[in-house]
Amino acid sequence: MTSQGGTECFFSLYLTFLSWTLCGCGLLGVGIWLSVSQGSFATFSPSFPSLSAANMVIAVGAIVMVTGFLGCLGAIKENKCLLLSVSSTHVLMIMGLSRVTLNVAPLLRLALI
Repeated sequence: MTSQGGTECFFSLYLTFLSWTLCGCGLLGVGIWLSVSQGSFATFSPSFPSLSAANMVIAVGAIVMVTGFLGCLGAIKENKCLLLSVSSTHVLMIMGLSRVTLNVAPLLRLALI
C-alpha cells in the first residue's frame, strides 16, 4: 500500500501526462487538418515533397501523444522505470527544441534585417 502523499504524487503525475497526451492529440489533429486543407503548400524542399510542415506537426504530435500515454500508464501502474524513461524522453525533447530554437533564431534575425 502506498501512503496518502504517494497517491497524490502519482495522481498529479497522471494529470500531467494526461495533459501531454491531449496536447499530442491536438497537434496530431492540427497536422492532419493542415495536410488535408493545405496540401503541399508548406513544403520545405521541392526535392522532398513529403518533408512539409503538416507532416512535421503530425510526427511531433504522434511522439508527444505516445510518450504522454506511456507516462499515464506508468503513473497508473506506479512503475518507476517507465516514469523515468518517459521523463528522460521529455527532457530530451525539450533539449532538442531549445537547440532548434537557438539554431533558427539567428536566421530569423537575418531575415528581418
